[in-house]
Amino acid sequence: MAECGALMGLGNIARGEGRLDGAVEKYRRCAEMAREVEHKRSEAVALASLAVALSAVGECSAAGEAAERALGLAQRLGSESLQGQALQVLGMVAGAMQDYEAAIGVWVEAIALFEQIGDRPNLGLALFNLGGMMAVVGEASDAVGCWLRSLLLFTELENHARVQTVVLALRGHLEHEMDPVFFEQPVTVEQLREVWEEALCVLEKDYGEERVDQLLKNTFL
Repeated sequence: MAECGALMGLGNIARGEGRLDGAVEKYRRCAEMAREVEHKRSEAVALASLAVALSAVGECSAAGEAAERALGLAQRLGSESLQGQALQVLGMVAGAMQDYEAAIGVWVEAIALFEQIGDRPNLGLALFNLGGMMAVVGEASDAVGCWLRSLLLFTELENHARVQTVVLALRGHLEHEMDPVFFEQPVTVEQLREVWEEALCVLEKDYGEERVDQLLKNTFL
């Protein structure tokens, strides 16, 4: 198990440095070793990391298989956190394979799980990724709704890097949808309310008008 842990660490370093083939090798060896000693948790973690690395090198089919195996192990262990991790990877792989329907289904499942266990950081990430899938399939209002919910969570968690990522997605959406004239003057809350009326109406039912107004002011103005 010590050797298995070392291999995971080396795989993480290799992936962080962009040496993806090396990361794939280390994660695969770690998964095999964990399976040999029948340590299912370590095997599930290694398989999830392997799936991410395989997806990054374009081996999406193999990545999907690794993620499915990780999810199966997590379910047998009854570990909701590991299940969530595997679902995140499955959604990413499905999106990379342009199987958007499958990706949306996986992200919806992940969101339900993270809400159930109270994992707010991963809930925010899953909402952000679901928003991306919704934007790809042309469901603009749903995409904005997911991104705004994600933005609320990351703002509350004071995760400034994630906040900036979501804001960039929302601004990019505005620039894509709106005529350049829209940006000739500073954007106001009233304008945002008009453009995102449907998504904001749904959001206010859960969070209230005052809280949503404050979010818009603090983030976009």
